[in-house]
Amino acid sequence: MSNRTRDFLLEIGVEDLPPSFVPSMLEQLKRGVETGLAEKKILFGKTEVMGTHRRLVVLVKSVEERRMCEEVFVQGPPEKVAFRNGRPTDTLRGFLRAKGASIKNVEVKETPRGRYVFVKVRTGGDSVLPHLSDLAQRVIHSLSAPKTMRWDSSGVRFPRPLRYVLALYGNRVVPFSFGNVSAGRKTCPDRLSRKAVTVRDVREYFQIMKKAGIILDPLKRASRIRSSISRLAAGAEAKALISDEAIEEVVFMTEHPRCVLCPFDERFVRLPREVVSTVLQHHIRAFPLTRSNGQLYPAAVFVADTLTASRRVVRAGLQRVITARLEDAEFYYMEDRKRDVKSFVEALKGINFGEGLGTMWDRIGRIETLLEIYGGIDEKKLGALAQLMDFDLATSLVSEFPELHGVIGRIYAVERGFPDDVAEALEEHVLPRFSGDKLPSTPLGVAAAVCDRVDSICGHMAAGHKPTAEADPFGVRRETIGLCEILLEHFPDINLEELVKQGLRGYASEALLSETMEFILQRFRQQAVRRDLRRDFVEACIISPYNPRTFIMRYRALEKSFKRGLLPTIVATCKRLNNILKGAQEMKEPEASLFREKEEWELFHHVEELRQHMQEIVDKGDFDKALEEVATLAPVVNRFFEKVFVMVEDPLVRRNRLSLLDSARKVFSRLADFSKIEFTEEIREVS
Repeated sequence: MSNRTRDFLLEIGVEDLPPSFVPSMLEQLKRGVETGLAEKKILFGKTEVMGTHRRLVVLVKSVEERRMCEEVFVQGPPEKVAFRNGRPTDTLRGFLRAKGASIKNVEVKETPRGRYVFVKVRTGGDSVLPHLSDLAQRVIHSLSAPKTMRWDSSGVRFPRPLRYVLALYGNRVVPFSFGNVSAGRKTCPDRLSRKAVTVRDVREYFQIMKKAGIILDPLKRASRIRSSISRLAAGAEAKALISDEAIEEVVFMTEHPRCVLCPFDERFVRLPREVVSTVLQHHIRAFPLTRSNGQLYPAAVFVADTLTASRRVVRAGLQRVITARLEDAEFYYMEDRKRDVKSFVEALKGINFGEGLGTMWDRIGRIETLLEIYGGIDEKKLGALAQLMDFDLATSLVSEFPELHGVIGRIYAVERGFPDDVAEALEEHVLPRFSGDKLPSTPLGVAAAVCDRVDSICGHMAAGHKPTAEADPFGVRRETIGLCEILLEHFPDINLEELVKQGLRGYASEALLSETMEFILQRFRQQAVRRDLRRDFVEACIISPYNPRTFIMRYRALEKSFKRGLLPTIVATCKRLNNILKGAQEMKEPEASLFREKEEWELFHHVEELRQHMQEIVDKGDFDKALEEVATLAPVVNRFFEKVFVMVEDPLVRRNRLSLLDSARKVFSRLADFSKIEFTEEIREVS
């Protein structure tokens, strides 16, 4: 096989993508190309993906000109169809012609389905070009995003309209079509002029991009943006508020980033800092600055996507935008200050919670009841928290700037003299707002966030809004994952099932308890494993009553028991009990009068003794001691199995012995579902 190689380049030219779409699509592009090349037996070197909101690019280095050669056995017809009276049939001859083989190559092999004909076929060695065409087309088709659209008569879907596709193998075009767009050797470095540039080969493409000032590598763009922002802030003797989320957003909104320092009127820094920061970050995509004392500095850094416009022109236009938006915020803030909290709460009657779920006012009573069941909250604070949780949705400021929901609740509550912990909970109850967002940290904030999500999840389940594999238009899955993240972060001492039951009762849908709990617990399992908890231990510890605090106590007790060597014996004994009791109907209590062997009496007395004080140990949460106690039952059960024949002919004795074993199993099951534990991976510590 030839060892000549060329680089393969694919550029997808597209209208401006939402910045949040780009990272995932680049990852899909890399994974799709690498998987496709491997499946097609094409040898290649390093793969790089890069791009912006206007172009998705993948470069594969050192792609072999010809596919890898290999010999494989191909299955043909069954032996009885391939041969008749020892002679090849027309079916076999047709199969051999299709595979380019002769009768000499035929081998008959035994398979699970019987004896079949096989021939050894040599594959590969052909040019990679047609395979690259097929691969590129399939990869583009496979790219997914939260929203797609049709834009031409072909009917194909993509997040935004495709304008061109550049596909080169060295200096050769890789021909294929996607919709009405045919791949070629033209690219468009200048969005404004839309002037196409012909590319001779892969190397020239990167020279053209560099000359146009386009930074294709997102990491390099991010580094340049960060350093430019910091430099401009330092020049103003200030510090920039830079978050990873904000940087990623502007990285995928620019191709040739250029940072501009833009001052604004000093009067706006008298507004709450969070208000100004939100307006700048979320609505203008600018980075706020602060003084050394933490107060806002009357300027922001904007990341422009231009090389041609002067900084003065960019700054002048940006100042007009910033002033207009901050004047809006100032006006709404001053209007809100004229009203008291009671008027905002009353206005919740006119704000819908969701389709078929009533108003935000209707939620107040439901949330208050959930908080009572949650427990541990001072009665006065409980009432204030329930009444105030979403009152800021009725404010003018949140109506105009929805990102401030929760933040404004805290600010206005503090201004109006409510307790600090209640005010803090008003902000924290909306957390986490998205994957990776911070979680509530105060006890009241955790309680509010949990009850808020339980009410929301139960409401959507009652309204028939359960997510499907394809869609979750009401964000129920996101809400549930957020709930589980909070539970796994703080492990509150609550009865989750009782909380969900009350949540469904608020919508007259208690019949959905089992389905709703399973939906929540499935996400709880997934999030626990993502936090590096051992999967089988997680499964073993999720038992009724569903209390996050006892879940983690059980889990940690299993860890310690495993390290001390007690757990394998307990698990083996439980599985032995489960095997003999499999399919057995519900058991009554064993009758001592039917015991025939001393091992029956020994097991009976041991079980009764454990029953009497196990409840006290479990109620104290001392699961370490409980496991030590239950481990003493294992040798007694094993002696029973060695000396006593369970499945005797006498039905009364047989049933009584099964009942005795069932009573032993129930002692074990008080602590965990040991049948879920498999010793196939190392233990991980829980911090």
